[in-house]
Amino acid sequence: MKKIVLLLLSVMLLAGCTKKTDLNPVVTPAVVTKYPINVTSTSAELVGDSPSGGGNILSRGFLWMYKTDAVTDPDGDVSMSIADSIIIKQGTKVESDVKGDFLKEITGLTGDTVLLVKAYATNEKGITYGETVSFRTSKMVAPTVIISQDYENFGDSAVMASAEVTAVGGEKVTERGLIWGRDENPAFNSNKMTLGAGQGKFSFKIPDLELFVKYYVHAYAVSALGTSYSEPLIVLFIPPTFTDARDGEVYTVKQYGGVIWMTQNFRHLPDIGNAAGIWVQEYTGSSVAEAKATAEYKTYGALYNLQQAIDLAPEGWHLATDEEWKKLEIISSNGSLTVEGANAFEWRPANARRLKAWDGATNDLQFNLLPGGKQWCGGAFQELGVWSHYWAAKVGHPYDSFFRRMLAGWDNGIFRQDSNVDGYPTCVGMSARYVKD
Repeated sequence: MKKIVLLLLSVMLLAGCTKKTDLNPVVTPAVVTKYPINVTSTSAELVGDSPSGGGNILSRGFLWMYKTDAVTDPDGDVSMSIADSIIIKQGTKVESDVKGDFLKEITGLTGDTVLLVKAYATNEKGITYGETVSFRTSKMVAPTVIISQDYENFGDSAVMASAEVTAVGGEKVTERGLIWGRDENPAFNSNKMTLGAGQGKFSFKIPDLELFVKYYVHAYAVSALGTSYSEPLIVLFIPPTFTDARDGEVYTVKQYGGVIWMTQNFRHLPDIGNAAGIWVQEYTGSSVAEAKATAEYKTYGALYNLQQAIDLAPEGWHLATDEEWKKLEIISSNGSLTVEGANAFEWRPANARRLKAWDGATNDLQFNLLPGGKQWCGGAFQELGVWSHYWAAKVGHPYDSFFRRMLAGWDNGIFRQDSNVDGYPTCVGMSARYVKD
């Protein structure tokens, strides 16, 4: 009885195995013709893909030919339906290795000419062809290289930059990689990493970057026809705050359009009073400590005449210029303020509501403008809680300046004024904002 049971089990197992094998027969391989890579004026690497179909690949390769009148439709384009049959009969056959990458370089081609290619593969069940693909050999031009504007950061000191040689041009790309540094011109930057050759993607983790430094990262590609550079990837790490080493005061910091701003009114007080050209709203004494203890100082910071606003900039910073204010106003306007409009002396459609932190404004850019008013050259304090006034440096003109003013209440515009034209002497005390050099 035991022998009969074992015999039945063996038959069942054999039947199961036979059935499983029958469900997975060997078929002809699947073949895909891919677009060629490293296409120069005289050569190209043909590329295919060929899953085996369950058997062993016996041979594989490509058929290629130049575009001819026989495969051209009345509009002058390649008719793929015609080309599919003609290339099998008339195409030049080149074989690729049956193992490893499905590639084959062809050489001696004519530049700026259309060719057709079709991949094939055979196994014990027969031959399969991929679709026909057309491509054009290159003109005698330099390589094309691009860099991704997205990058992965690692803390505040490193980024993973990714780039690609999308076309090699007229000659082969012998070197590719990344160049980075502080200069917008890649020729003036010395940091370089070579990352292979030829067409394709490449990436590198750029280390040892510094805070508050704007880095320009370019991808490059070299051929016998010259060196090509991508547009720059700009990398800039900033901490959330800046601490003034002179007094320990901490300021929030944000970047707007590549410009790093302090987003709080400046409040450094090395001295105070009319002789110093430094004031705190409504404080008329001479004690720095007393001035710092007032609610006005804690809320609105200090007021400075133009010269003090320029001179008291922390190391590595400068009083925001008129050009930098205009750029910020354009950003705040959501596209309603043009460059031409930003140059006007008038209330402009810059959206101060996005910049103001008082009177119900949204302050969604977190710039925190506050109505610190002004101090009239040692005379009266004016407009606290109603107007804000900010110096804007006029580059090359240290003795006069532009400034910005904003009004509380219904008005959320920004007015650009010239202190020399509008009767605001440089001795007036105004709020100050600083930008990183």
